[in-house]
Amino acid sequence: MSISQEYIRPDWIEPFLAEFDRHALQAFRNVDSEAKADGSVVTVLDRKVSEMTQQLLRERFPEMGFISEEESQPYLPGAEMQWVLDPIDGTASFVREFPVWGFGLGLMKARVPVEGCLRFPLLDETYLCTAGRVYLNGREQQPASAPPLRDTHNVLIGSGLHGQMSMEKLKGIKLRNFGSNLYHIAALALGRCEAMISPQAYLWDIVPALPFTRARGYVECYLDGAPFSLDDLFSGDPPSYKLPRPLLIGPQEQVTHILDLVR
Repeated sequence: MSISQEYIRPDWIEPFLAEFDRHALQAFRNVDSEAKADGSVVTVLDRKVSEMTQQLLRERFPEMGFISEEESQPYLPGAEMQWVLDPIDGTASFVREFPVWGFGLGLMKARVPVEGCLRFPLLDETYLCTAGRVYLNGREQQPASAPPLRDTHNVLIGSGLHGQMSMEKLKGIKLRNFGSNLYHIAALALGRCEAMISPQAYLWDIVPALPFTRARGYVECYLDGAPFSLDDLFSGDPPSYKLPRPLLIGPQEQVTHILDLVR
């Protein structure tokens, strides 16, 4: 699904990301964190960034909805256009002082991801996807072919996956985890891996990055081979926003190969 204009534009997102960097780098290695009801970790920075982002978006796009990991209620949940925010994707890595964590903002139209922006301060990497084009630090990125040396091939997996499937079924595949689901999806779009498998993550863990892999024509399905739909994450009242089972993303041939292995 295309949209008639680009909403994530440099004139407002770049100053905002600079402010995000300032707050995030001040907080790094000086983290005030606690456990949420579901056992996951949250920091003062998560809540600060969520407030900052919601204020900015409600001022610029008052007719659009807003769903954030750190807000108890969505804003304008019936709006056709919905922003989806993960203030800090990889909060556990942030708390433990690993380098791969960052900001994720996605835009959906009728529950179809159409734009995305990711920022990883310690890597100094900003990913943007608008109008089906993928950018890294302002430079458009072309689809990358797999390197010829098979020893460099790998599949990225989420940290909770081992508790949701038998990892023995993926024997023979190099598996890597950098601690951020959004980073994994973006890395796939840039050709840094052959596929990625998300555990039962949440809406904000996938929507900001799905435009990147969809721009490459990659496919998505559950790890049991069933078709994937974002509508699944909106089930329940209130919605769970959670994947019902692990999600596989990649080029069709890689997805088919992995499905054959896990069946």
